[in-house]
Amino acid sequence: MGGVQGARLGNGRQRDERHPGHRRAQRTGRGRDQGGRPDLRGHRPYLQRGALVQAVILVGGEGTRLRPLTSTVPKPVVPLVDRPFIVYMLEWLKHHGVDDVILSCGFLATSVRNVLGDGSQLGIRLRFVEEPEPRGTAGALKHAESFLDERFLMLNGDVLTDLDLTAQIAQHERTDATGTLALVPVPDPTHYGLVRTNENNSVREFVEKPSADQIDTNLISAGAYVLERSIVDMIAPDRAVSIEREIWPRLVGKGLYG
Repeated sequence: MGGVQGARLGNGRQRDERHPGHRRAQRTGRGRDQGGRPDLRGHRPYLQRGALVQAVILVGGEGTRLRPLTSTVPKPVVPLVDRPFIVYMLEWLKHHGVDDVILSCGFLATSVRNVLGDGSQLGIRLRFVEEPEPRGTAGALKHAESFLDERFLMLNGDVLTDLDLTAQIAQHERTDATGTLALVPVPDPTHYGLVRTNENNSVREFVEKPSADQIDTNLISAGAYVLERSIVDMIAPDRAVSIEREIWPRLVGKGLYG
């Protein structure tokens, strides 16, 4: 852990230890791309200053594709330039009004906690939930249920992006959605699962690893979601559950947008 322990965590202000209650995000503007879809790139101030949001980040994986780097160092805190990788995510979240982050941990969870601490150095509240065994993307969320606000962000722990979460939250409120997926275009969606949407941006269908003749959109999920707590009620407890394969299809036509 030597290289990780010495990585800089950031220059966030020391914050009051009192955690403010969840406050509903409020829109002050909106933006759309040329196709009418909310523009999720860049950093524009869609939310009023002080509107705070909670986030859950899934960081329980073993990072096998990064071995041997991750044999003894958990992937979230592998150094990237001068700081643990996940600090870039935490600073991005803070920029978009997130002040309360829950890390859903598994592999080498204690090491993640030891490196990041309570988040005070970054000006956020950081809490940890440890899965007793791997439970999949939805199962991990269910295990963190007691920590969740009525609305929260859910993110994969390997996202390094400039997606405009503030615009995504604004769209979520505007459509009164149950869940809103960040969708991004890719040149070749055959290696991913494409997401078909209706004109109002509601999700119509998921197609996993489509063949060439199935491609009628190039949008895929970016692993960043705005969710209402009611989604957690759909997740079976104490077992592995995939949110992509078991929960999203059940929400098609029932408040799922992209």
